[in-house]
Amino acid sequence: MSLLGDKSGGLIFIVVLYSVKVALGVRADGSGATAYTYRTVYKCECCDKKGEDPHIVKSENPTPAQVIPKGLPDQTLVADIMQRKYQLGTPLDRQEKYWAAQGIYLSRTSMANWVIESSKWFEPVTQMLWKYSYKEPVLNADETTSRTLKTDKGKKIDKLGQMWICSTGRAAKKKIAIYEYRDSRTKDVAEELYYGYTGILQTDGFQSYGSGSYMRVGCWSHARRKLIDCIPEKHKKSKAAIAVSMIDKMFRYEREARKENYTDEQLLEMRREKIAPLVDEFYKFLDSLHPGNGSHLAEAVNYARNQKAALTVFLNNPLVDMSNNLAERTVKPYVIARKNFLFSCTEKGAHASAAVMTIIETAKRNGLDVYGYLLHLLTELPKYGHNPTKEQLEALMPWSDSLPDFCKKKYSQVESVTIPEMSLCKAKV
Repeated sequence: MSLLGDKSGGLIFIVVLYSVKVALGVRADGSGATAYTYRTVYKCECCDKKGEDPHIVKSENPTPAQVIPKGLPDQTLVADIMQRKYQLGTPLDRQEKYWAAQGIYLSRTSMANWVIESSKWFEPVTQMLWKYSYKEPVLNADETTSRTLKTDKGKKIDKLGQMWICSTGRAAKKKIAIYEYRDSRTKDVAEELYYGYTGILQTDGFQSYGSGSYMRVGCWSHARRKLIDCIPEKHKKSKAAIAVSMIDKMFRYEREARKENYTDEQLLEMRREKIAPLVDEFYKFLDSLHPGNGSHLAEAVNYARNQKAALTVFLNNPLVDMSNNLAERTVKPYVIARKNFLFSCTEKGAHASAAVMTIIETAKRNGLDVYGYLLHLLTELPKYGHNPTKEQLEALMPWSDSLPDFCKKKYSQVESVTIPEMSLCKAKV
């Protein structure tokens, strides 16, 4: 019962209101339940029956901004689906079977569409991560195949797409991993992604890199790998094996320095005193080799020779690693997930995969709980709309001090977690 005061002609009328629960929506949440959300509306019963103004008064809307406008799922369910597919390697068909075993029907097609639509909220976050990445002195880059079956217009795609990866370097102030899907591996894509970057880009010897305003540096792990492929089985004294042993010795010095937490000055001094002579010895040894044209050894030797300038930059820059292993470790989580879901049906799905992988891997690098961070972004970003302010985005960055505890810790470590209430009443599907 509620009272509403109204003035008319100098007299005060007291209108008796009665309450009615009006359903605002129904959504599925991460527990497999359907969440019914209600708002209490007050109106005058007498005026309503007479067809007069019923003096409607609405209570505050308890419904959080929906991750998919007018859609069924809430953010807890979408975050759960994303984590299962991309971090835990559970494709949507297996998720569909899991929910069916719980007596709940969730179509894999619906879940795919939910992921695609929800991932669009991550676009401004990804753009902000790119801006921070460009401020770092060293970036590590790599790419891997990503099969997409058809374009968004339904046309069949016959060639493999590419998932491009960018991660901030070992000494970066901001730990970031970014994934971008493109339909090719051409130089144009590299120029687009790294346009305007003037720092150091560490890659393998792939020729698509190197045409930007950045300095490209090479990877000793790739040079070593090509030589290993040339070693005959159980033949540890072959020419390729000798070259590999020299590289291994360089890496051993580097690991020892990292283990001892050398300063930049100490690292440079060690590299010039111990590793630089090994590099000179390595290339003198390669010059003494005369492998047959077209052989694996010839390919490995030519690779190392052609990459010499890029491979020796690290000797004079303590921020540069000997290898591009950081980028390759960033590729690996996507490759593992890809082995399970195999392909993306459309280009939208591939772009959604890139967006979700960016959030998950960046969260991991910053020590966040993946599910908690996904849930927080999917709860807050819909409130801001598709054009959040810089201040709003800064508060959502993975290193922000304003992130809630359930983003920074595992749920078992949080004594009290406050997550936006999804509903007033829940009933199983």
